[in-house]
Amino acid sequence: MIYLASPYSHPDPLVRDGAGKPLARASFALDPDPALVNVTHGRIVDGVLTTDPVDLRFVFREQIIDNLRVMRGAVIRATFHPDGTLDGGLYGYTTLSSYYDMIEHMTQDGADNVGISCVGIRQAIDRYADGYRDQATGRFTAISSEMRFHAVPAFVVGSTAMAQAASSRSMR
Repeated sequence: MIYLASPYSHPDPLVRDGAGKPLARASFALDPDPALVNVTHGRIVDGVLTTDPVDLRFVFREQIIDNLRVMRGAVIRATFHPDGTLDGGLYGYTTLSSYYDMIEHMTQDGADNVGISCVGIRQAIDRYADGYRDQATGRFTAISSEMRFHAVPAFVVGSTAMAQAASSRSMR
């Protein structure tokens, strides 16, 4: 499950309440890396947010390993609830290179401890890749992906100037 707090990334771990759920209205620091700012347009119709497709860069935590993910043509579809929460999904095509980097980290950081065959994962990714065909090789460079999420209201604190500069670079 992925938790989205803003168009900006944050390096802080997810804060949880006493029941283990994401803590609403927690504060997160703004990640200083402008490459992790993702901006798109969207619309809300009947309480459902639908964004325009955008290429995203974000850090995704898989167990204890943080990996940079690149998702092409990503859209968010999510429903707003009266309590301020949001439930939905992130849909797009994760680049194969993002997956390969994750496999490399898993191999280096102990995949054998959890019984995962990194070679088998890579073969499956190659076999089921279905997006963004490379014109030169004819091979697909991305695989369709879906991430479901539940979002709670949160605050991102940091330099307003840095956030505005990063956001303007993302809109170009």
